[in-house]
Amino acid sequence: MPEISSAENSETRTIPPTALQIAPVWARFVALVLDGLVWMPVVFLVAYASSVSLRWGFLLFPFGLVSFAVYQIAFHARYGATVGKMAMRLRVVRAVDGSSIDANVAIKRSFVDAVLRLSMATLAAQALHVYGGTLPNDDVLALLKILQARESYERLSNLSTLWAITEIFACLFHPLRRSLHDFIAGTIVIRLPKA
Repeated sequence: MPEISSAENSETRTIPPTALQIAPVWARFVALVLDGLVWMPVVFLVAYASSVSLRWGFLLFPFGLVSFAVYQIAFHARYGATVGKMAMRLRVVRAVDGSSIDANVAIKRSFVDAVLRLSMATLAAQALHVYGGTLPNDDVLALLKILQARESYERLSNLSTLWAITEIFACLFHPLRRSLHDFIAGTIVIRLPKA
């Protein structure tokens, strides 16, 4: 496993590979799935609200899109890990020295994802305004069709997909398993030793 190093004020600090165990890709994937399960009540809330009233669905849809990014930022800032990462004994640390991250680093780490989600939420809110919360047959699928028909939403959706694919490939092929958001924030994901 390669050493982790960084130039800092013309000095290089190196952490030997035995000090930190880089999190394997499969463990990060399982942690993401577990975080999806933690976030599932929000998805169900939006789906239920949409089935009761399309207006409520429209109002909660932006909240649902943004809430996952807020969840990630809050947990990474406070604990260095989301619930999924905690369950897999993973932690996000600074790549330069293995120290804990703070709120600024957590925000940098989730910045692109948060901007993409916020942009999609904004487009959903605009759709609510244009249609006044009334769609044919009060159908949630009609909302998705209307959003997908908007060129700006389609471009944003494609950009979000491209970002996700690039993140996966970066993590798979980088020796320290760093995704693009790790490069932006200067972080790595490590596996904690067994207690």
